[in-house]
Amino acid sequence: MFSLPNWSLRDKVVIQFGGTGVLGRALISSISASGANLIVASRNREGLDALAVTEREAGHSIEVDTVDVGSEASLLALRDNVLGRQHAD
Repeated sequence: MFSLPNWSLRDKVVIQFGGTGVLGRALISSISASGANLIVASRNREGLDALAVTEREAGHSIEVDTVDVGSEASLLALRDNVLGRQHAD
């Protein structure tokens, strides 16, 4: 696995599309380790739920959401969910 420079995304919200493949898992691990409030969106909810458990066990902030990037309605719903989470905090 690659190593990123020492940088922080603490208190930043990052949305990543996909994450169940090799590259996606590496990105999730690196971004969540940087302190970001990570939201990972994909059609594969089961795969993301499993990744989220691993990242949470490592003490990282990660949420998952289902999205179809080919559907404008799905993308707008994701946007509304993300904004709703941020206003709830």
